[in-house]
Amino acid sequence: MPKKVFPIQEEAEISRLLDHELALGTLEAEYLRAKAMLGLSVVLMVLLIAVTSYLSIHDPNFESKFGSIYRNVGAILCLLGCYELALARYIKRLSREGKSRPKWMPYLTSAFEMSQHTFNFWLWANVAHPPALALGGTLAFLYFPFIFLTTLYLDFRLCVFTGALAAASFGSVSAIIVSSYAPLPGMESALDPIPHIVKSIVMLISGIGAGFMAKHLKKQLVRSLDAARARDRAIQVFGQHVSPEVADFLLHHPLRATGELRRACVMFVDIRGFSRIAAEFSPEQVMTYLNQLFDPLITVVNEHGGIVNKFLGDGFMAIFGAPMEQSNSSKSALQCALHILDEVRNLNALPEFPQTKLGIGIHTGSAITGNVGSVQRQEYTILGETVNIAARIEQATKDYSAELLVSQEVLLEAAMEELSPHDIGEVLLRGQSQSVRLWKIC
Repeated sequence: MPKKVFPIQEEAEISRLLDHELALGTLEAEYLRAKAMLGLSVVLMVLLIAVTSYLSIHDPNFESKFGSIYRNVGAILCLLGCYELALARYIKRLSREGKSRPKWMPYLTSAFEMSQHTFNFWLWANVAHPPALALGGTLAFLYFPFIFLTTLYLDFRLCVFTGALAAASFGSVSAIIVSSYAPLPGMESALDPIPHIVKSIVMLISGIGAGFMAKHLKKQLVRSLDAARARDRAIQVFGQHVSPEVADFLLHHPLRATGELRRACVMFVDIRGFSRIAAEFSPEQVMTYLNQLFDPLITVVNEHGGIVNKFLGDGFMAIFGAPMEQSNSSKSALQCALHILDEVRNLNALPEFPQTKLGIGIHTGSAITGNVGSVQRQEYTILGETVNIAARIEQATKDYSAELLVSQEVLLEAAMEELSPHDIGEVLLRGQSQSVRLWKIC
């Protein structure tokens, strides 16, 4: 797929905006991770309270033997929960203010979370009889949620760092237990170092795997932001008045930075007697009238594959065959014009709608198309004699009491045999050096 080409200044601006949106998206993911870690600490706290209550009921000596250790574990879990809650609020505030967090903070968070869990794991190991049983217990597997939740940071190196830290932490505790305690009869396999080494390696591999997943998620987020940026560019250039088909075409076929010569059909639509309407109604009523009129007409243009390129106060200019090619742009434009006149008749049938009459002129030919403007604001424009002639044909509808006038080029290309056009003949339009043969459709 060819790479999009933008001016250097525009490319830098797009890159800056993309980086900013990516940072905000990453903050949102980090916020979700902090909430998940808060939920995990709450669940562990509830389980600890449940286990402690159960053992206290069934063992009268539980408090004297293990009470302090369980309280220490609970205090650490409470500290973790408070940290995650504060972190979530901090990230939410940064996101709301559009700021980014320090780059070192996720590494500090990962180190803090891993150290508190390792300390809890060590305390638990001292409670177990023998301590080696803790190496295969539930707490040993709680390293993995810490690793996989790091994926939400969308940072490959951080995931590998967390996996390596988990492997080192578990490996250190395992080495101390294996080397410090003599095996009980029948429990020799619990002190075999190989399974614990393998588990440490799996933690490291899990961190690498989480890193690749984070990398993939980040690419997906970048693609989504890039697509959103492309949609914004399409709306910025064309406005909101394009059909879904044209919008899809614009997203997947970037416009050239320079103009191009192509064949297109141009249609001008003008409201006859608009000055009278503007004089009779208040400004608010005039705007309501224009919106009520233009809304269905824009829909009609979209349905026929055209785009409303410009609003001209009491009218608009529509283009067919550009930027998206059509097999017969003249036929599409002519059918669109007839449909527009039908819509106006329907509106005129409404009791409170001001009686409206349109003048429509259509011409087809070669024209220059492309974007003009600045980095902040661009507009898709079509230039050339084709546009000028179409505008003059629309103005000529007043002279011939016509609602729809087309050039002979449009009539021949459209080849709509069901029409009964009236030949006006060769007409020298205002501002033109050569005459144009016009046909009155209605």
